[in-house]
Amino acid sequence: MHIGGKGRRVILSGLFIREAVPKADKTVVVEGDDHDRIFSSILESKNIETLSA
Repeated sequence: MHIGGKGRRVILSGLFIREAVPKADKTVVVEGDDHDRIFSSILESKNIETLSA
């Protein structure tokens, strides 16, 4: 889970996102929180349901 948006995205958050998202059944991504395309780049190659919030 990543909560906090662009201002709180740090190296450790990125590591957690890259490790956890590929293993998820579903993801919820807040609009505007994929500014660096970290979620998009992971989800493009996976069949993971993504919901917008």
